[in-house]
Amino acid sequence: MPATLLHSESLYELRFLSDPRISPSLTHAAAVETHIHKPRVRQHPPSYRSAPLIVDLTTGQAAAAPLGSVTRVRHPRFSPTGEHLACVGQDPKDAANYLFIVAVATRVTQAISLPGTLPDDLEWDPSGRELYFTSRPTMRDPDQFLYREVKRLRYKQDGVGWLPTPVMQLHALDVGTSKVTQLTQSAFDVHDLTLSPSGSHVLYAAASTAEEDDRWVNRIWAREISTGETRPVIDDPMMLSRLSVSPDGTWVAFLAAPDARNFANQDCLWIVRADGGRPRMLSHDYNGAPSIRGDARFGDHPNVPKWLDQSTVVVNTNWRGGSGLRVISLHGKDSPLSSDDRRAVLSFDFCRGLAVFVAEAPDRPCELYVRSAEGAERRLSGVNDRFRRRYTLALVAGPHEVVTGDGPVLYWTMSADSPRLDGDAVFEVHAGSQTLMGYGFSLQAQLLVARGFTILFGNPVDAGSPHNSLPASAEWRLARLKRFTVAYPRQMLAIVDDWEARSSGSGRRAVHLIGGSSGGYMTNWLVACTDRFRSAVTERSICDLVSYYGSADIGYLLAELEHGGNPWEEQRLLWEASPLRNVDRVVTPILIVHSEYDLRCPVSQAEEWFTALRRIGRTEVQLIRFPDEGHDLSRSGRPDRRVARLDAIATWLEGHAGMR
Repeated sequence: MPATLLHSESLYELRFLSDPRISPSLTHAAAVETHIHKPRVRQHPPSYRSAPLIVDLTTGQAAAAPLGSVTRVRHPRFSPTGEHLACVGQDPKDAANYLFIVAVATRVTQAISLPGTLPDDLEWDPSGRELYFTSRPTMRDPDQFLYREVKRLRYKQDGVGWLPTPVMQLHALDVGTSKVTQLTQSAFDVHDLTLSPSGSHVLYAAASTAEEDDRWVNRIWAREISTGETRPVIDDPMMLSRLSVSPDGTWVAFLAAPDARNFANQDCLWIVRADGGRPRMLSHDYNGAPSIRGDARFGDHPNVPKWLDQSTVVVNTNWRGGSGLRVISLHGKDSPLSSDDRRAVLSFDFCRGLAVFVAEAPDRPCELYVRSAEGAERRLSGVNDRFRRRYTLALVAGPHEVVTGDGPVLYWTMSADSPRLDGDAVFEVHAGSQTLMGYGFSLQAQLLVARGFTILFGNPVDAGSPHNSLPASAEWRLARLKRFTVAYPRQMLAIVDDWEARSSGSGRRAVHLIGGSSGGYMTNWLVACTDRFRSAVTERSICDLVSYYGSADIGYLLAELEHGGNPWEEQRLLWEASPLRNVDRVVTPILIVHSEYDLRCPVSQAEEWFTALRRIGRTEVQLIRFPDEGHDLSRSGRPDRRVARLDAIATWLEGHAGMR
């Protein structure tokens, strides 16, 4: 029996795997392994350190390639022969960015200095003589600006900062001479690059006008390498990403929303002829960009579609709270490839029948796996074995199903071996199409279970559907209002009712409420319309859709597409869906947690909510602000701030629990 109880600083012991890759020779797999480095000098904050992990698929031996003090390693890519592994990283000693080429057999490494920012893409030419990547030219020091001139709707982005910075451009690096050549002079970011199997063309996504870029939509472009001639592959812009060319060069598979006009939709699988044409959607009933809830991840999880053969594509999809690999034919037929649906596959790679992937489960932090063409799975890494041996991790029960007037709602529970004497539970609420509760690993949930709380979490009826946000009729604006203010609250409260009926049979149990982002919005809404919860924690939340419209990086799109309008035409509609409208009804003690550099849900939303609650004075309220952090504090923020956030949440909930 482990002697150590899970605590907030257990975060420092976790290892994170990302961006799995398999060599074309099928002899090796690779991924980026990240750990948290705690300096001996206490004045220096902890930081993330990454290195490529290379696994011999024959012997099972796994070892990290030594890159010294390099941090932020990204994009491991095997050469066409599989003899070398390229990746990029930053050396904190000189703040320079480097391309590393590692000899797989000997681990001898060549380092090449790169201009501009750390690349966002990296791909080998099929000949192995060149590497293509995207990066921004050297950016100007923000302190040198006298002022910022804003002329575009899209002038900021969470996780990036203020736009326009120098845009991402396509570059080529000659492996033999280390010479770097910039290939594009695009006015808008070049991203999601891939190469044709013959190496004759490089394909990428980019907007062609400011209006397209403001709507976050792009076109696919094909650039002929020998001449530099560039042509569009699709004529109509879409919100697309993750390009992948078929083995014969005929088709391009990609992920995009089913309706290019609707920013809020989930991704589906599409194909288009590489020589141009009208795109065709292959998938209709699943989310092609899985985002199962989890807070123990770091790094890239691209989930690019991979071709099984000329007419079949492998994708990663959501299904009933889990995610796994599916095979989709060009005729639309599909079947599961994964055997375990009670886990979250975070990202994958696929080559000639062999799949490697990073996966986690509620009681298992991430590890690297391989699946043979015959369907046998094998774990390749043990980076979190020590963590699992040291701590007792709670299992998940469910899915439980509760039938509502809107349809069946799925939810799960996690319980402690030694539950609290007061029997208090914590309900993690969710409301939105972009993220699913389910079989991901949550350190926050495990921490609260270690404190004796029972954890509940579930999804609204239509969460995860790619058609979730499509306007269905002329009355869609009213339907959006009812979804967020009537249907979702009703479904979330039905979960609590059903759990109480299952666990105690009669009488209400003390339940605390917590939610982040869209779940933070729903937390605010629920405490403004019911006194059901003993206390609440709202994170990176929204309280006022009218002011959100013009202050968030995606507010002008999300408010219109998810909530039905803009402030000058539909102010009443947006205000009716705003928790701030009912703030005078709040009696639940509430902790507000927000990051000051959150551009997705601006800190002004927390300030409005806190000020109104304090001014009215009907309940206990506290605001905790984290400097220099964005929307992803809980997942990729500075480690000590992630620990402080976990401590603040646990302290608040325990301070308001029934047993005091």
